[in-house]
Amino acid sequence: MFELSPNERELLPSDDDVEFYREHGWFVTPRLFTDEAVDAAAAALADHHRGERDRVLPVPLDEMDDWVEGSAHAIRFNDHVALTSDRLGGFMLQPLIAAIAARLVGTPRIRLWLSSLIYKPPRTRVTLEWHADRVHWHTCTSTKMVSAWIALQDCDETMGPVVMIDGSHRWPDTAEIHAIRHNDTFFRGDDPAKAERMLQRTGMPIRRVPLLLRKGQVSFHSCMTIHGSGSNLSDRPRVGLIVHMQDDANRYQRVHDETGRLLTHFNDRMCGRLPNGDVDYRDPAICPVLWESAE
Repeated sequence: MFELSPNERELLPSDDDVEFYREHGWFVTPRLFTDEAVDAAAAALADHHRGERDRVLPVPLDEMDDWVEGSAHAIRFNDHVALTSDRLGGFMLQPLIAAIAARLVGTPRIRLWLSSLIYKPPRTRVTLEWHADRVHWHTCTSTKMVSAWIALQDCDETMGPVVMIDGSHRWPDTAEIHAIRHNDTFFRGDDPAKAERMLQRTGMPIRRVPLLLRKGQVSFHSCMTIHGSGSNLSDRPRVGLIVHMQDDANRYQRVHDETGRLLTHFNDRMCGRLPNGDVDYRDPAICPVLWESAE
């Protein structure tokens, strides 16, 4: 069902690469995509921002999660772009990306969880504070979910690159670490000093690694790895396409907050239901299989 060319198989992580990911919580590939492929994706992105859609979602997104021209938001967020744009979906959901993810986390099958587009305009003093992706995925049983960030341009430190806190996916779940790992206001970026104090209070050794990707490179990180990004101070937009993926073991789970309220994810409103009433995170329309090993 899923095949890689001989050249693509050469790009799969080695055993040492897999060990690196499991030790550090992130991994950067060589350049996977040509300039022509990336430029075509960038053109599709521009059309998406102009409001072009090949299909609509079963449940509409709000403005914050589906930026179009005329929006007042500084950072442009667009979720589920691989489901609503054929060109972006064809680029983002290529088997090679999912095959790399599957090898890194050690799963025979990878499914889509969410696809996103993040665009920081030039000279935008907005930051994404320290957090882990797991903060919004409480309804998932797995802590091995993985995200791929596809760079659509060369990114240097002036552009506010993603910065990983090296090895933080292996930190214990103390109260201080739990607070930053579950920082659900990270996208506001209105108090970076507060977020920095939260990080220092963990008492853990902190090694910041900015991922200075080149155009066509892809980075992968664990849903438990703490990361963030600074302001884009350059004269160019910083653009990334993100594929969040589920390992084969992931399932829906009912989780309540401290007040007893049932927590939900946007996917819960789109995915089908299992006979027991649980949300089906294997719904092929929303969470299709992206890679399955033949072994």
